[in-house]
Amino acid sequence: MFSGMTHFQPTQGKDEKIPDVQESVPDAVDFFGHRQSKEQSLEHDLKSCEIPKSEAKKKLKDGGGDEDRKKKRNKKRKRENDNSEVDEEQSHKKKEKHSIEKLAELQKEKVNAFRNKHHIYVNGSDIPDPIECFTDLDTQYSLPHYILNNVLESGYAQPTPIQMQAIPLLLQDRELLACAPTGSGKTAAFILPVLYHLKEPKKCGFRCVVVSPTRELAQQIYREFCRLSKGKALRIHILTKAKANANNFGPKSSKRFDILVTTPNRLVHMLQQDPPAIQLDSVEWLILDEADKLFEKGKDGFRDQIATIYQACSNPKIKRALFSATLSNGIEEWTRVHLDNVVRITVGVRNSATETVEQELLFVGQESGKLIAIRDIIQK
Repeated sequence: MFSGMTHFQPTQGKDEKIPDVQESVPDAVDFFGHRQSKEQSLEHDLKSCEIPKSEAKKKLKDGGGDEDRKKKRNKKRKRENDNSEVDEEQSHKKKEKHSIEKLAELQKEKVNAFRNKHHIYVNGSDIPDPIECFTDLDTQYSLPHYILNNVLESGYAQPTPIQMQAIPLLLQDRELLACAPTGSGKTAAFILPVLYHLKEPKKCGFRCVVVSPTRELAQQIYREFCRLSKGKALRIHILTKAKANANNFGPKSSKRFDILVTTPNRLVHMLQQDPPAIQLDSVEWLILDEADKLFEKGKDGFRDQIATIYQACSNPKIKRALFSATLSNGIEEWTRVHLDNVVRITVGVRNSATETVEQELLFVGQESGKLIAIRDIIQK
Protein backbone atom coordinates (compact mmCIF):
# COMPACT_ATOMS: atom_id res chain seq x y z
CA MET A 1 0.00 0.00 0.00
CA PHE A 2 2.78 2.29 0.86
CA SER A 3 5.27 0.80 -1.43
CA GLY A 4 4.63 3.38 -3.99
CA MET A 5 5.16 6.27 -1.59
CA THR A 6 8.50 7.98 -1.41
CA HIS A 7 10.15 7.97 2.05
CA PHE A 8 10.55 11.61 3.34
CA GLN A 9 13.96 12.30 4.75
CA PRO A 10 14.20 15.72 6.47
CA THR A 11 17.29 17.64 5.64
CA GLN A 12 19.21 19.68 8.15
CA GLY A 13 20.94 22.86 7.28
CA LYS A 14 24.38 23.70 8.42
CA ASP A 15 23.32 26.42 10.81
CA GLU A 16 19.90 25.12 11.70
CA LYS A 17 19.39 23.84 15.24
CA ILE A 18 17.32 20.82 15.78
CA PRO A 19 14.67 21.79 18.30
CA ASP A 20 14.56 19.98 21.58
CA VAL A 21 11.58 17.73 21.51
CA GLN A 22 10.95 18.25 25.16
CA GLU A 23 11.01 22.02 24.81
CA SER A 24 8.81 22.02 21.70
CA VAL A 25 6.16 19.80 23.22
CA PRO A 26 3.18 21.87 24.28
CA ASP A 27 1.85 21.60 27.81
CA ALA A 28 -1.33 19.95 26.49
CA VAL A 29 0.48 17.03 24.94
CA ASP A 30 3.36 16.75 27.49
CA PHE A 31 2.11 13.44 28.81
CA PHE A 32 5.37 12.51 30.53
CA GLY A 33 6.03 15.91 32.29
CA HIS A 34 9.49 16.40 30.89
CA ARG A 35 9.30 20.20 30.89
CA GLN A 36 7.91 20.48 34.40
CA SER A 37 10.55 18.12 35.73
CA LYS A 38 13.35 20.18 34.23
CA GLU A 39 12.00 23.46 35.65
CA GLN A 40 11.65 21.90 39.08
CA SER A 41 15.25 20.66 38.89
CA LEU A 42 16.48 24.12 37.91
CA GLU A 43 14.51 25.75 40.74
CA HIS A 44 15.95 23.21 43.17
CA ASP A 45 19.48 24.01 42.02
CA LEU A 46 18.89 27.74 42.45
CA LYS A 47 17.44 27.25 45.93
CA SER A 48 20.36 25.10 46.93
CA CYS A 49 22.74 27.94 45.97
CA GLU A 50 20.90 30.56 48.03
CA ILE A 51 22.17 31.46 51.54
CA PRO A 52 19.51 31.96 54.18
CA LYS A 53 19.18 35.55 55.36
CA SER A 54 19.76 34.66 58.99
CA GLU A 55 22.90 32.76 58.06
CA ALA A 56 24.09 35.67 55.89
CA LYS A 57 23.49 38.09 58.73
CA LYS A 58 25.32 35.78 61.09
CA LYS A 59 28.30 35.53 58.75
CA LEU A 60 28.32 39.29 58.31
CA LYS A 61 28.11 39.76 62.05
CA ASP A 62 30.81 37.18 62.67
CA GLY A 63 33.05 38.86 60.13
CA GLY A 64 32.58 42.28 61.83
CA GLY A 65 33.07 40.63 65.24
CA ASP A 66 36.45 39.31 64.22
CA GLU A 67 37.51 42.82 63.26
CA ASP A 68 36.23 44.28 66.54
CA ARG A 69 37.91 41.56 68.56
CA LYS A 70 41.14 42.23 66.73
CA LYS A 71 40.91 45.94 67.52
CA LYS A 72 40.09 45.19 71.14
CA ARG A 73 43.04 42.81 71.40
CA ASN A 74 45.32 45.49 69.93
CA LYS A 75 44.00 48.12 72.35
CA LYS A 76 44.39 45.74 75.27
CA ARG A 77 47.92 44.87 74.19
CA LYS A 78 48.74 48.57 73.85
CA ARG A 79 47.30 49.29 77.32
CA GLU A 80 49.35 46.45 78.76
CA ASN A 81 52.48 47.80 77.08
CA ASP A 82 51.72 51.31 78.31
CA ASN A 83 51.07 50.04 81.83
CA SER A 84 54.27 48.04 81.67
CA GLU A 85 56.21 51.13 80.63
CA VAL A 86 54.57 53.20 83.39
CA ASP A 87 55.33 50.51 85.98
CA GLU A 88 58.91 50.30 84.76
CA GLU A 89 59.28 54.09 84.90
CA GLN A 90 57.78 54.25 88.40
CA SER A 91 60.06 51.44 89.53
CA HIS A 92 63.05 53.30 88.07
CA LYS A 93 62.01 56.51 89.82
CA LYS A 94 61.62 54.67 93.13
CA LYS A 95 65.05 53.12 92.78
CA GLU A 96 66.54 56.49 91.83
CA LYS A 97 64.82 58.20 94.77
CA HIS A 98 66.00 55.49 97.14
CA SER A 99 69.53 55.83 95.77
CA ILE A 100 69.48 59.62 96.21
CA GLU A 101 68.15 59.30 99.77
CA LYS A 102 70.83 56.75 100.57
CA LEU A 103 73.57 59.00 99.17
CA ALA A 104 72.17 61.96 101.12
CA GLU A 105 72.17 59.88 104.31
CA LEU A 106 75.76 58.80 103.71
CA GLN A 107 76.79 62.39 103.03
CA LYS A 108 75.07 63.52 106.23
CA GLU A 109 76.91 60.89 108.25
CA LYS A 110 80.18 61.91 106.63
CA VAL A 111 79.60 65.59 107.45
CA ASN A 112 78.65 64.82 111.05
CA ALA A 113 81.79 62.71 111.46
CA PHE A 114 83.88 65.56 110.03
CA ARG A 115 82.32 68.09 112.43
CA ASN A 116 82.85 65.80 115.40
CA LYS A 117 86.47 65.30 114.42
CA HIS A 118 87.06 69.07 114.47
CA HIS A 119 84.78 69.74 117.47
CA ILE A 120 82.36 71.85 115.44
CA TYR A 121 78.87 72.10 116.92
CA VAL A 122 76.04 73.81 115.03
CA ASN A 123 72.50 74.80 115.86
CA GLY A 124 70.05 76.02 113.23
CA SER A 125 68.29 75.06 110.01
CA ASP A 126 69.57 74.48 106.45
CA ILE A 127 73.21 74.53 107.49
CA PRO A 128 75.67 74.06 104.59
CA ASP A 129 78.44 71.49 104.75
CA PRO A 130 81.79 72.70 106.12
CA ILE A 131 84.72 73.13 103.76
CA GLU A 132 87.76 70.90 104.14
CA CYS A 133 90.26 73.12 102.35
CA PHE A 134 90.36 76.61 100.84
CA THR A 135 90.14 75.23 97.30
CA ASP A 136 86.57 74.15 98.12
CA LEU A 137 85.68 77.85 98.08
CA ASP A 138 86.63 77.94 94.42
CA THR A 139 84.82 74.76 93.35
CA GLN A 140 81.69 75.20 95.48
CA TYR A 141 81.26 78.98 95.74
CA SER A 142 83.39 80.41 92.90
CA LEU A 143 85.35 82.62 95.28
CA PRO A 144 87.40 85.15 93.25
CA HIS A 145 90.93 83.98 92.56
CA TYR A 146 92.49 87.14 93.94
CA ILE A 147 91.07 86.29 97.38
CA LEU A 148 92.38 82.72 97.25
CA ASN A 149 95.80 83.94 96.13
CA ASN A 150 95.90 86.42 99.02
CA VAL A 151 94.88 83.66 101.42
CA LEU A 152 97.79 81.47 100.32
CA GLU A 153 100.25 84.37 100.33
CA SER A 154 99.16 85.26 103.87
CA GLY A 155 100.26 81.85 105.10
CA TYR A 156 96.86 80.18 105.51
CA ALA A 157 97.50 76.49 104.75
CA GLN A 158 94.28 74.88 105.97
CA PRO A 159 91.09 76.48 107.30
CA THR A 160 90.58 76.39 111.05
CA PRO A 161 87.41 74.78 112.44
CA ILE A 162 85.60 78.12 112.80
CA GLN A 163 86.55 79.02 109.22
CA MET A 164 85.40 75.62 107.93
CA GLN A 165 81.82 76.25 109.02
CA ALA A 166 81.44 80.04 109.32
CA ILE A 167 82.68 80.90 105.82
CA PRO A 168 80.10 78.72 103.95
CA LEU A 169 77.30 80.12 106.11
CA LEU A 170 78.23 83.75 105.48
CA LEU A 171 78.74 83.07 101.77
CA GLN A 172 75.08 82.01 101.73
CA ASP A 173 73.95 85.29 103.34
CA ARG A 174 73.10 83.68 106.67
CA GLU A 175 73.10 85.52 110.00
CA LEU A 176 75.48 84.03 112.49
CA LEU A 177 76.51 83.77 116.12
CA ALA A 178 79.94 82.12 116.36
CA CYS A 179 81.87 81.14 119.46
CA ALA A 180 85.50 80.06 119.10
CA PRO A 181 88.60 80.48 121.28
CA THR A 182 90.94 83.42 120.90
CA GLY A 183 93.47 82.89 118.12
CA SER A 184 91.27 80.43 116.21
CA GLY A 185 90.98 82.49 113.01
CA LYS A 186 87.67 84.29 113.55
CA THR A 187 88.86 87.44 111.74
CA ALA A 188 89.49 85.71 108.41
CA ALA A 189 86.23 83.79 108.88
CA PHE A 190 84.23 86.98 108.28
CA ILE A 191 86.66 88.93 106.05
CA LEU A 192 86.60 86.41 103.18
CA PRO A 193 82.78 86.32 102.86
CA VAL A 194 82.56 90.13 103.13
CA LEU A 195 85.05 90.58 100.28
CA TYR A 196 83.12 88.00 98.25
CA HIS A 197 79.79 89.83 98.67
CA LEU A 198 81.08 93.38 98.14
CA LYS A 199 82.83 92.35 94.90
CA GLU A 200 83.70 95.79 93.46
CA PRO A 201 83.94 99.32 94.89
CA LYS A 202 80.73 101.35 94.76
CA LYS A 203 79.94 104.99 95.38
CA CYS A 204 77.04 104.42 97.73
CA GLY A 205 78.64 104.83 101.15
CA PHE A 206 79.82 102.26 103.66
CA ARG A 207 78.63 98.75 102.85
CA CYS A 208 80.34 96.92 105.72
CA VAL A 209 80.93 98.02 109.31
CA VAL A 210 83.12 96.00 111.68
CA VAL A 211 82.93 96.94 115.36
CA SER A 212 85.52 95.75 117.89
CA PRO A 213 85.85 96.65 121.58
CA THR A 214 89.46 97.89 121.48
CA ARG A 215 91.58 100.08 119.22
CA GLU A 216 94.32 97.43 119.00
CA LEU A 217 91.89 94.81 117.75
CA ALA A 218 90.40 97.29 115.27
CA GLN A 219 93.86 97.97 113.83
CA GLN A 220 94.53 94.24 113.54
CA ILE A 221 91.25 93.74 111.63
CA TYR A 222 92.06 96.70 109.37
CA ARG A 223 95.47 95.25 108.47
CA GLU A 224 93.93 91.86 107.72
CA PHE A 225 91.32 93.46 105.46
CA CYS A 226 94.05 95.30 103.53
CA ARG A 227 96.12 92.15 103.14
CA LEU A 228 93.30 89.86 101.97
CA SER A 229 91.78 92.47 99.60
CA LYS A 230 95.06 93.16 97.79
CA GLY A 231 94.44 93.47 94.06
CA LYS A 232 90.94 94.93 94.49
CA ALA A 233 90.39 98.67 94.92
CA LEU A 234 87.99 98.39 97.85
CA ARG A 235 88.22 101.46 100.13
CA ILE A 236 88.87 100.30 103.69
CA HIS A 237 89.01 102.85 106.53
CA ILE A 238 89.64 102.66 110.23
CA LEU A 239 87.97 105.25 112.41
CA THR A 240 90.65 106.70 114.66
CA LYS A 241 90.39 109.72 116.92
CA ALA A 242 92.31 111.87 114.45
CA LYS A 243 89.93 111.00 111.61
CA ALA A 244 86.74 111.16 113.61
CA ASN A 245 85.45 114.43 112.20
CA ALA A 246 82.80 115.48 109.77
CA ASN A 247 85.30 116.69 107.18
CA ASN A 248 86.66 113.18 106.64
CA PHE A 249 83.43 111.20 107.07
CA GLY A 250 80.68 113.63 106.13
CA PRO A 251 77.83 112.77 103.77
CA LYS A 252 79.84 113.74 100.69
CA SER A 253 83.03 112.00 101.73
CA SER A 254 81.27 108.80 102.74
CA LYS A 255 80.40 108.18 99.10
CA ARG A 256 84.01 107.12 98.56
CA PHE A 257 84.17 104.43 101.24
CA ASP A 258 83.30 100.70 101.26
CA ILE A 259 84.44 99.17 104.57
CA LEU A 260 84.68 100.80 108.00
CA VAL A 261 86.52 99.32 110.99
CA THR A 262 85.86 101.11 114.26
CA THR A 263 85.34 100.99 118.00
CA PRO A 264 81.84 101.64 119.39
CA ASN A 265 82.40 104.98 121.13
CA ARG A 266 83.99 106.74 118.17
CA LEU A 267 81.28 105.64 115.78
CA VAL A 268 78.48 106.60 118.18
CA HIS A 269 80.11 110.01 118.69
CA MET A 270 79.82 110.71 114.96
CA LEU A 271 76.29 109.34 114.74
CA GLN A 272 75.09 111.61 117.54
CA GLN A 273 76.29 114.81 115.90
CA ASP A 274 73.68 117.13 114.41
CA PRO A 275 73.47 116.39 111.57
CA PRO A 276 75.15 112.96 111.81
CA ALA A 277 78.72 113.06 110.57
CA ILE A 278 78.38 109.62 109.01
CA GLN A 279 75.61 107.70 107.26
CA LEU A 280 75.08 103.96 107.72
CA ASP A 281 71.85 103.43 105.79
CA SER A 282 73.69 101.63 102.96
CA VAL A 283 75.43 99.08 105.22
CA GLU A 284 74.97 95.52 103.95
CA TRP A 285 77.05 93.73 106.61
CA LEU A 286 77.39 94.52 110.32
CA ILE A 287 80.09 92.47 112.05
CA LEU A 288 80.55 92.53 115.82
CA ASP A 289 83.92 91.09 116.83
CA GLU A 290 84.48 90.03 120.45
CA ALA A 291 80.77 90.44 120.98
CA ASP A 292 80.99 89.19 124.57
CA LYS A 293 82.90 92.37 125.49
CA LEU A 294 80.62 94.61 123.44
CA PHE A 295 77.51 93.36 125.22
CA GLU A 296 78.83 93.73 128.75
CA LYS A 297 76.82 96.00 131.01
CA GLY A 298 78.16 98.85 133.06
CA LYS A 299 81.15 101.12 132.64
CA ASP A 300 83.26 98.68 130.63
CA GLY A 301 80.41 97.51 128.41
CA PHE A 302 79.10 98.84 125.10
CA ARG A 303 75.53 97.58 125.09
CA ASP A 304 73.98 101.04 124.69
CA GLN A 305 76.44 101.99 121.94
CA ILE A 306 75.72 98.78 120.05
CA ALA A 307 71.99 99.58 120.18
CA THR A 308 72.65 103.01 118.64
CA ILE A 309 74.82 101.52 115.87
CA TYR A 310 72.28 98.79 115.20
CA GLN A 311 69.49 101.33 114.71
CA ALA A 312 71.65 103.49 112.42
CA CYS A 313 72.21 100.54 110.07
CA SER A 314 68.74 100.83 108.59
CA ASN A 315 69.20 98.89 105.35
CA PRO A 316 66.35 96.30 105.29
CA LYS A 317 68.65 93.79 103.54
CA ILE A 318 71.43 94.03 106.12
CA LYS A 319 73.08 90.84 107.40
CA ARG A 320 74.63 90.59 110.86
CA ALA A 321 77.27 88.30 112.32
CA LEU A 322 78.61 88.11 115.86
CA PHE A 323 81.95 86.50 116.74
CA SER A 324 83.09 85.90 120.28
CA ALA A 325 85.45 83.84 122.40
CA THR A 326 82.73 83.32 125.01
CA LEU A 327 78.95 83.34 124.91
CA SER A 328 76.75 84.79 127.60
CA ASN A 329 73.03 84.31 127.96
CA GLY A 330 72.54 87.99 127.09
CA ILE A 331 74.14 87.59 123.66
CA GLU A 332 72.10 84.51 122.82
CA GLU A 333 68.89 86.22 123.87
CA TRP A 334 69.73 89.30 121.78
CA THR A 335 70.44 87.22 118.67
CA ARG A 336 67.17 85.31 119.01
CA VAL A 337 65.26 88.59 119.07
CA HIS A 338 67.15 90.62 116.46
CA LEU A 339 68.63 88.14 113.97
CA ASP A 340 66.68 86.30 111.27
CA ASN A 341 67.05 82.51 111.02
CA VAL A 342 70.29 82.71 112.98
CA VAL A 343 72.77 79.83 113.07
CA ARG A 344 74.94 79.25 116.12
CA ILE A 345 78.41 77.72 115.82
CA THR A 346 80.50 76.58 118.75
CA VAL A 347 84.04 75.29 118.34
CA GLY A 348 85.48 73.18 121.15
CA VAL A 349 84.22 73.40 124.70
CA ARG A 350 82.06 76.46 125.21
CA ASN A 351 83.72 79.40 127.03
CA SER A 352 87.07 77.61 127.23
CA ALA A 353 90.58 78.73 126.28
CA THR A 354 92.06 77.67 122.97
CA GLU A 355 94.08 74.46 122.90
CA THR A 356 96.92 76.25 121.09
CA VAL A 357 97.67 78.37 124.17
CA GLU A 358 99.96 76.76 126.72
CA GLN A 359 98.76 77.30 130.29
CA GLU A 360 101.00 76.95 133.31
CA LEU A 361 100.49 77.71 136.98
CA LEU A 362 103.44 79.62 138.46
CA PHE A 363 103.77 80.37 142.18
CA VAL A 364 105.22 83.88 142.77
CA GLY A 365 104.83 84.23 146.53
CA GLN A 366 103.68 87.84 146.62
CA GLU A 367 102.13 90.52 144.41
CA SER A 368 105.43 92.09 143.34
CA GLY A 369 106.61 88.67 142.17
CA LYS A 370 104.11 88.75 139.28
CA LEU A 371 106.04 91.47 137.47
CA ILE A 372 109.32 89.62 137.89
CA ALA A 373 107.74 86.39 136.62
CA ILE A 374 106.35 88.17 133.54
CA ARG A 375 109.78 89.64 132.75
CA ASP A 376 111.33 86.20 132.98
CA ILE A 377 108.73 84.78 130.60
CA ILE A 378 109.33 87.56 128.05
CA GLN A 379 113.10 87.07 128.19
CA LYS A 380 112.69 83.37 127.49
